[in-house]
Amino acid sequence: MTPAAAARRSLAGATVLQLVPALRDDPAGHAAVDIALALLQSGARAIIAGEGGPLVGELRAFGGEWLPMPNNTFNPLRIRGNARRLANLIASERIDIVHAHSAGAAWSALAATHRMPVFLVTSFPDRLPADSWPGTLFGRSLARGDRVIAPSSYVSRAMIERYKIPPDRIAVIPRAVDTASFSPAAVSADRIAALRRVWGILPQMRVVLVPGRIAPCNGQLCMIDAARLLVSGGDRNIAFVFAGEDRGQARYARSLRWQARMHGIDTLCRMVGHCADMPAALAVADVVVVPALQPPLAGRAAAEAQAMGRPVVATTVGVLPENVLCPPRMRDDLRTGWLVRPGNVSELARAVASVPANSPSSHFPRTALPKPFAAFIPRCSRATSDGDWLQSGKRNVEFARACNAGRQGPPLRDCARRHFRTRFRRQGARTASARSDRRAHRGAHPRWRRGGCRRARTGAHPHRGGPPRHRGVAGRSAGRRRDGGRR
Repeated sequence: MTPAAAARRSLAGATVLQLVPALRDDPAGHAAVDIALALLQSGARAIIAGEGGPLVGELRAFGGEWLPMPNNTFNPLRIRGNARRLANLIASERIDIVHAHSAGAAWSALAATHRMPVFLVTSFPDRLPADSWPGTLFGRSLARGDRVIAPSSYVSRAMIERYKIPPDRIAVIPRAVDTASFSPAAVSADRIAALRRVWGILPQMRVVLVPGRIAPCNGQLCMIDAARLLVSGGDRNIAFVFAGEDRGQARYARSLRWQARMHGIDTLCRMVGHCADMPAALAVADVVVVPALQPPLAGRAAAEAQAMGRPVVATTVGVLPENVLCPPRMRDDLRTGWLVRPGNVSELARAVASVPANSPSSHFPRTALPKPFAAFIPRCSRATSDGDWLQSGKRNVEFARACNAGRQGPPLRDCARRHFRTRFRRQGARTASARSDRRAHRGAHPRWRRGGCRRARTGAHPHRGGPPRHRGVAGRSAGRRRDGGRR
């Protein structure tokens, strides 16, 4: 295919089906909704299948379609049942691309699209699957898609090493940040003043914000030790705010308070619990610290802080180094934060102390900080009246378009028409033209070159009732009809 012909192929008029565990208020649910909105803006039809959730109304509000289909399961019988439902849905709705967001959905999609001219795109979750034989076996389905999406380079490198995925099949598309909410202009001074008053922070005090759930893996105890070093250096005009719920970690929360009391800084530490207004909390902060000791789930706290124009001090674990711009990756005058080794208290204290104070003459002005980082994080503004695209969803759409353009053979919709015309026509009504179209389609489309017996690939096998169904994920062979034909 020539580059000009590949450039002309687009997603306009295509139908894309996304398989999600549920449309809950989590990163995976928001990513599916953002992709659906970007697909509709590109002229495609967007369908999401999964369990319900609070985002179903938002999806239907802008024209997306939702189908109830529990698919996040590893039960072989349920996987086989979901595969049959997906096959019927692909045939009836003329699905062109299937996008699976979970391993259970990917197993069902693999069984349903094995003999259909449908492209399969899979997405790895934010958290790495367990490095054990059950986790590796169940997660292998996500590595078998025609194209694979990873939320970070950290996840993509690990999956390439574990599943031996060719690098040209995987693409890194980070999670989006809602820059309409996380924007310095969107937070009023009254919200900032009210939050400082609730936290008991004086107007002249600097604020070091530590967002995240109170847990040993998030390293709040290291921040207490670093706060002791900062205060012992003579800086007592500072407040350390720990914004995160401690549900299930009451003993660890008590140890934090006891450690602060032993260091004599308990009056400077604020354990505020869960904060519902995170944009205002980030606006109150002078510096945001993410002292994680283990890889976080998504690293959104660092990205959201920099979208608000706040410098970030983070550890070099997981995805966090990808979300912070600092030397040698970026020039010193364009840095957006500092990176320290996990568990190194002295480095953490020096990094927090090196953040310049908020003054007009500082080389680190807050108003200019989001500009360099905005080129590295996807936008997620829901205000579409001014033509502002959902950048994260747009990257997924461009990635799907590249999947479509990179294939050789006839156009995708023509292949689907030929396939459905020959597959679901009764045996007695088949014509020589239909059989020749089917054989030509098998030789042209790469989906037909992968599986099937040798006689089926050459067209010499007189299949009854359509092309044969291969063994499903459950491992049981297909049964027979009463008339002796294969299902």
